[in-house]
Amino acid sequence: ASANCPLIDPTNRKIPNVTIQLREHVCRKLNEVLVENIEKHFTNDETQRITQ
Repeated sequence: ASANCPLIDPTNRKIPNVTIQLREHVCRKLNEVLVENIEKHFTNDETQRITQ
């Protein structure tokens, strides 16, 4: 597994015919979406705190 995607093991045979590049791409996309969701969540929290 690469440094930027330690949870994905390229030697894992449970997902056949999937390239390491594709797995790393998917991992990066998941990370981006996760960060976006966290940022939105905290932005909403801040807005609620100000309006209360």
